Amino acid sequence: MAELETIPTPLNLKWKRLRYQIVPIVVFCACALATAWLWKDYANGGQAYGEVTAVTYQVASPREGTLIELSEYPKVLDRVTPGKVLAKFDSSKLEARRKDVGEALTKSQKELAEATENLAEAEKGGGAKATVDEFKGKVAALTVVVGESGTILTSRDGATWEARTSNTRATLRSVVWTGAELVAVGGNGAAVRSTDGVTWTVQPTPFSSALFGSDPFDLNDAVWAGGRIVVVGTRGLVATSP
Repeated sequence: MAELETIPTPLNLKWKRLRYQIVPIVVFCACALATAWLWKDYANGGQAYGEVTAVTYQVASPREGTLIELSEYPKVLDRVTPGKVLAKFDSSKLEARRKDVGEALTKSQKELAEATENLAEAEKGGGAKATVDEFKGKVAALTVVVGESGTILTSRDGATWEARTSNTRATLRSVVWTGAELVAVGGNGAAVRSTDGVTWTVQPTPFSSALFGSDPFDLNDAVWAGGRIVVVGTRGLVATSP
């Protein structure tokens, strides 16, 4: 049998086979090279050189107390804008202080009522009218309340209050009427006095400085014992003053 002649492959068919077999390999190699180049330049850890300046602002309250951090805002790196609330004020101490002042006011009003009754009896007795009138004008119609940071408030009706200058920053805890003047005592041995409840002056005491190497005494309460002032304080202090 005669050998058959090989039919030549058309050129366009050869080109098509080349594209199917060679082109994918070339594309794969190109992609691998591109991936390696990108990995070398961009996949490594970034490095930067510069200077970082920390900006810190202190947040303070004009009132004594505690600031409570908000749970949602601000977080670290949050942008803070003017007028945005950063924290809440813990008013529990102020509420407690208002309760104490209310109790002191109730006590003062009770004492005022008793003093008014005593005045009425004194007027009926006709004794020392000038002294009685002075007492009535200056004190019987005046309620005095003391508190933190040298606070002194006075009122003649219990509704309108006026702040008085005590000339001390100590916390005042008690005020007493001696029949001639008002005396207020408080922390660190502080004492102030006034004859009309309006103008107050500081009265030095031996308890405002350390005695025998100890801390100053806090004067917690004072009473008029019909001839002298009796003061009690921290560490069992009991003192009298004529």
